[in-house]
Order: sequence, then structure tokens, then C-alpha cells
Amino acid sequence: MKRFFILLTLSAFTLISNAYDVEVNGISYYLNKSTKEAEVADVQFQPDKMVITTDFNDYNVGDEPGTNKNSSLAKIVQFDSQNVLRTPSLSRVNIVEGFEADPQAAYTTTFYARTDDGKEAYFSVNFSGNTVYGTADAIGRWKVSDKWTKIVVHGKSAEDVTEGYLEIATVRGSLLYIQKVQVDLFYGKVVEIPEMITSEGVDYRVTCIGEDAFSGCFAVNSVTIGNSVLSIGSGAFQDCSNLTSVTIPNSVTSIGDDAFASCSKLTTIKLNWNNDILAFNSKWGIDLNKVILYVPKDIADSYKTKGWECDNIKKMLKVTLSVNDEKCGKIKGNENVLSGETEIYTAIPNTGYHFVQWDNGSTEQSRKITVKEDLQLTAHFAINKYNVSLSIENGTLTGDGSGTYNYGDTIIIGAIPNDGYHFVEWSDNDYCDTREKIVTDNLELNIDEIVN
Repeated sequence: MKRFFILLTLSAFTLISNAYDVEVNGISYYLNKSTKEAEVADVQFQPDKMVITTDFNDYNVGDEPGTNKNSSLAKIVQFDSQNVLRTPSLSRVNIVEGFEADPQAAYTTTFYARTDDGKEAYFSVNFSGNTVYGTADAIGRWKVSDKWTKIVVHGKSAEDVTEGYLEIATVRGSLLYIQKVQVDLFYGKVVEIPEMITSEGVDYRVTCIGEDAFSGCFAVNSVTIGNSVLSIGSGAFQDCSNLTSVTIPNSVTSIGDDAFASCSKLTTIKLNWNNDILAFNSKWGIDLNKVILYVPKDIADSYKTKGWECDNIKKMLKVTLSVNDEKCGKIKGNENVLSGETEIYTAIPNTGYHFVQWDNGSTEQSRKITVKEDLQLTAHFAINKYNVSLSIENGTLTGDGSGTYNYGDTIIIGAIPNDGYHFVEWSDNDYCDTREKIVTDNLELNIDEIVN
């Protein structure tokens, strides 16, 4: 996948000097240290399995690897001091074959190709029964010249093919030389774009999916976008040929042109706008005639007034999430859910608070629930309490004494030495005899007194 190292001109990312990359679970982000915001920039998933690899050095010069489809035989030759596969003009040959083809998986085949005479060679590609198009000319053929060029082919096997292969057919031009062939397998990736990521101990809120971030990522099967993302950039998921479902959160306020263009298998879209519904725009690349829309049940009709005209609209069940006090914490989990779906709901306390229980008495912080009807879930939190222990010899403590305090309480403590002594310091190296201390943890302090 192509990678852009130019920061997009977005309001949250105008401080280019403060942006840098970090990768989390195969997704790369631009980070803005000033705003503590993150933008999804690119994705590069690791393959689940390397199927086959060859650099042709296990063959002898003159060998004919692969299955030739006509009389113009492809052979192993010495070129650039290495064994390479030479394919004549107007020939068809399997440059790799004989591996088990899994129709449920997606594949990437990588190889290097070039000509030897300064001219160009054009060729077409077929992966296990499916044509894979390039961008060299109007009909999608591939092209190389007289320098080694890395060719990356994404494809899936045809359903009736059980033995995998990659066939190239040289359609015009010079002799084609091929080296370093590798086939990698990917099973459909279920991607969750989080609300927050952490880098070097700092939390960043994910607010944007950048232009072309997932473009051409054939390995992605479904995407759930966290409820912090405000914008989905132009072409963000364009040409994700195996993307079948996407969940768009209530937080999204803009979607760029062609964000979902050429997602030919996209059939399920979950929309979670609860109030300010984003008006549908055909420029996004979504074909409403081919998808099932799942929308919040209470405002399903409002979606139609915003252009989401679809013959197949289904209403999601409502899971109402609440907490006993909003300053104490929150619940993470989907509020709009398909009937029969299993969701995980997690009670997340804010700093200085702790989870107590759910409204049904359960003390499990995360609950897995199969939703079959509308639900009300309430999490109860409480403030943390800490023990403060103060001690002094040859003197008297003043102000707030030892005891139990709430997180964030401010205590005022002082020390008065007895006659013949003078104050030196507290045990935490504070030199003020009277001081304020904010309670954030258990605390034990004593005072050093020295005789005059």
C-alpha cells in the first residue's frame, strides 16, 4: 500500500512540526503533541501465513518451472549474476503454482520484473482463476522497463480453484525477466479503530481517518470506527475489495469523496447517528441499492429525510448506558446493536475513582451480553479513599491529622518542634514546616527534628 508522508491539511493537524508516526496493531498514526490527537495514516497488516517463496536459485539454467500455456517456453537463465525466469513476448506461464488455494483467504503475491533492452513490457495477471488488474494502461495491464521493479498483486482464488497459481501473460514488448516470487496469505481482518491510543505514556484521541489511509487494503473484512473519529478522509477505504461491513459512529461529522468507492463487497453498514444525522452523499461511493442499512430504531424515519433511501433498512436494538455520576467514569460499548449480537460492555473509572458494580449486582468490570431486546445498563463508581499517616518525635503536628481522605482532598499539615529542637524536613524532602498536600495515594510522612 502506498504511504503518504505529507500531513493532511485538517484543522486538528495544522502543526506539522509536531506530527510523527507510531504503529499500533498494524495501523500507523500521525500524532499531534499539541492537541493530543491522532490521525489514522496508513495500514500494513502482517500476513497470517507465507504460502510459498522462490528466488529460482534452486533451479538449473535451462529448467522450465511453472506451467507454460503455449509453445513460447519460459526458462531459467542467468541474468544480473543470478538465476531468473525469462518469459518471451506473447507467452503465458505460471510463475508460481502448486499451493493450496483457500477461497476464504486473500493473497498477496510479490515479485520483481524487468526487461533487458531499455524497452517496456506489458503483461496481464491471473491469480488462481481471477484476473487482477494493474494501472499501466486503459485495460488494466501491468508494465515494467529495464530496471528491477517490485510488483505487488492482491487477489483471491476463484471458488472452483483448489490449486493456486499466478499466471502472467506478456501481451507485447520485450523479454520479461522475473525474480524473487513470494505468496502470502491473509484471512479477513476485523479492524477496530480505537477512540484512544497511547504513545510514550501519552494518550491521544483518534479524531480522523486520513485520505487513502486504507486504500487498496484487500485484507480488511470489516471495520468498526471508534466514537471519537470526526472525519473520514477522501478515498479512505477506496478499493478495499473484500470489505463487507463498516460501522460508522455518532461522532463522525464529515466523509470525503470516494471514501468507500470500489468496495464491491460492501453490503452491511451500521449507522449510529442518534441526532445530527449526516446527509447521504453519493460521492462517497456507497451504492444504497446493494447494502443493508442498520440504524437506531427510535429515529429510523429521520434517516430517510437525510437521503438514506434504501429498500433494506433494519432497526437496531437500543442499549442505554448510564453511570451513577458522570464525573466518576463511563461505559465503553455499542449502544445500537443488532438482535442476537454479542457485545462487551466495560465500566471504565476516571482517575481517582473505582468501579463498584453494575445495576444487577455484578462486580465483573466487563460484561459480555447477547442482546435480544432493548437494555438499560448502569455502572456504579465510587471515589477512592486513601490512608494518611503522619508522625513526629520531639514536636507537635498541626492542621489536618492522620486519617482516611478522598482522592483529591487537600490537607494542610504543619510541624512545631519542642524546645531545644528545630525543624529540618519532611520525609518526602519538603522543607516547609507548614504545607498543603493533595491526596492521590496512601501517604506516610514523618518529620526529621534535630536537637539544637
